[in-house]
Amino acid sequence: SLVGPGTGDLPFETIVILNKAVAKSEARLRNFINGVQFLASPANLGMAGAGNRGRSHARGELLVTLHDDAEVEPGWLAALVDAADKHPHAGAIGGKVLGFDGRLQAAGMILWRDAYTSPPWVGEPSDWAGFDRLRAVDYCGSSSLLVRAAAWDAVGGLDELFYPAYYVDVDLSMALRTRGWVVLYQPKSRIRHHQGASTNR
Repeated sequence: SLVGPGTGDLPFETIVILNKAVAKSEARLRNFINGVQFLASPANLGMAGAGNRGRSHARGELLVTLHDDAEVEPGWLAALVDAADKHPHAGAIGGKVLGFDGRLQAAGMILWRDAYTSPPWVGEPSDWAGFDRLRAVDYCGSSSLLVRAAAWDAVGGLDELFYPAYYVDVDLSMALRTRGWVVLYQPKSRIRHHQGASTNR
């Protein structure tokens, strides 16, 4: 268990999946960072494959995915865990996602009937106050997403047919919802996200 930025005094374990790992980079990370479990793969497992591999090593009742192009803000993890404790019917909980320029990037997402997705606003969000309350949503992105381990396992984890990334989080949320779980947006949990930095969109 570790204590780190954005976690308060919550105990947690950190598992880092190194997709298509370069030996030199892997060695540098292992020498630079302590208290982290690194799992390296010579092939790119994609978001789903990496998430499932991490799950197979995780010991907690709550799992959190966090992309490598995200930075957490103070209280990030505590807010997710608090929402999970207060809302046992929630299978997954995501937070407020900001760009590095401070603009609102996501606040829970909409899945439309034609399978397109969008944030819950048109154009630029003009009123942040409208996105400052906890609420049920269609889905939250995997850039920062808490999922109950029991719920993750019940739906069989992430579907690796979605490769290398994108739509994995939509599919997971829909699978949870079909089994009676709710997906929540928790605005008190905030990250800064460099969207699409890890892949060629």
